[in-house]
Amino acid sequence: MEIVIRDFDELDVHTLYALLRVRQQVFIVEQECAYMDLDDRDQASRHIYIMEDGQIVAYARIVPRGVAYPYASLGRIVTLSAFRNRGYGKILVEKALEDLSASGETAVKISAQVQAIGFYEKLGFRLTEKEQYDEDDIPHREMVCEVKK
Repeated sequence: MEIVIRDFDELDVHTLYALLRVRQQVFIVEQECAYMDLDDRDQASRHIYIMEDGQIVAYARIVPRGVAYPYASLGRIVTLSAFRNRGYGKILVEKALEDLSASGETAVKISAQVQAIGFYEKLGFRLTEKEQYDEDDIPHREMVCEVKK
């Protein structure tokens, strides 16, 4: 297993293609959710992914404060179905929080699918007062986590 963190401009075209393919495989095909994945935030974001045997098997995007929101955000957190239950999601989120801490961030918000709230709570996220909402016809809740120095 190899963990990689890169800025958009550090990604070669083959890696970028593989990252986008993983996101589409899970969010669009597996979850049967047609949405605009390419949202013009990738270019300003950091990309963290896990490689196993030369294949990208898990991925997350770190969106810096000010790019989309007045706070830093994590998103597109995904693991291919064949590689789930190995702790890769936990590893990605922990590494992303470390990266945010190193850049001076003190908090991060996410838009969590309701079915994943327990996972994020175990990693230190807590629900905000914002009510449940639909994002691309999937129930979500806003969560926040203090970034430790």
